[in-house]
Amino acid sequence: MRYIDLHTHTMASDGALTPTELVRHAASAQVGVLAVTDHDAVTGVDEAIAEGEKCGVSVIPGVEISVTHGRELHILGLYIDIKQPDLAAAMENLQSERAARNYKMLELFNAQGFKISEEDVLKYKPGYGMDTIGRVHFARALVEKAYCGDLQTALRDYVADTSNVYVPRERIGAQTAIELIHKAGGYAFLAHGFRSFSEAEADALYATLDTLREFGLDGAECYHGRQTVHQTELLLRYCEQHELLVSGGSDFHGEYKPDVHMATMAYGLKLPIALLQKLNKEIEDKKSKLR
Repeated sequence: MRYIDLHTHTMASDGALTPTELVRHAASAQVGVLAVTDHDAVTGVDEAIAEGEKCGVSVIPGVEISVTHGRELHILGLYIDIKQPDLAAAMENLQSERAARNYKMLELFNAQGFKISEEDVLKYKPGYGMDTIGRVHFARALVEKAYCGDLQTALRDYVADTSNVYVPRERIGAQTAIELIHKAGGYAFLAHGFRSFSEAEADALYATLDTLREFGLDGAECYHGRQTVHQTELLLRYCEQHELLVSGGSDFHGEYKPDVHMATMAYGLKLPIALLQKLNKEIEDKKSKLR
C-alpha cells in the first residue's frame, strides 16, 4: 500500500535531510505522494521533484508560511507555482530577514559568553546559508560545544521564545499569505490548528478559522503528526460544516523531531492515498463551480 504525506521539511528550512534524502526516505516508507513544505522557502522543491521522478515519488510543490494573526499561525500552500513572481519575491524577502535575524542571535549568544560562530551552525547544513538556519541548529551548536547536555534541553532553555537571545522572525499577515498562495495557483490550509491553540481554546481556533475563511482559506490540516484522534475529529467536523478542504501530513523533520514519522499520525494512522484522491476531487469540484 502507498501512503501520502502533505507536510514535510528539508534542509532548505529546519529539516534534517536534503530534498534528495527526504524523497528517498519517503520512497523507503512507501510514500507515493509527498508535499515539500519548507518554512517560508521554496528552494528545495525543484531538487525534490527531480529526485521524485527517479524513485517513483510524486512531489507536490508546497510551502509553510509563518504568519501573524493575533498569535503565530502557519499557513500551508499546496500545488503552488514556486516561480510565481509575487510568491517568489515574498519568500526571498523572508529568507533575507531570517538571515539577518540569525546573525543578531549569534551576536547575542557571543555577548553572553557562548562562543558560537557562523561556521558552527552552518556545519550541519553543508551547501546552505544563514537564511536556512533555525533554532535547532543553534541548539546543536550549544550541545556540541558542551554548553548544554542535550538537544531538547538546549531547545527548551536556550533558544525558546522566552530566552534572552531569541530574536523573532519577520512574519507576514495571514490574509497576505493566503493571497500569495492563490496568486501562485495553490490552495491555502491552516496547518496544525491544535498546535497553535490548545484543545481548551477550541472556540478561539474556530473563530480564527471563520476569519481565515473570509480571507479565502481553502482548508485545514485535520491530520497532523502530533494531534490526537479527538483533535482530528474536531477539525474534520468543522471542515465538513463549512465545506473546507481536508489535508494531512506528519510535519516530518527527520532526526530533529524523532517522534514524528513519515505519513504517520501520533495515534498510529498512516495517511492513505484515498485522502489525497478525495482532496483532489474536491479541488476539481471547486474549480468547476468557479468556471
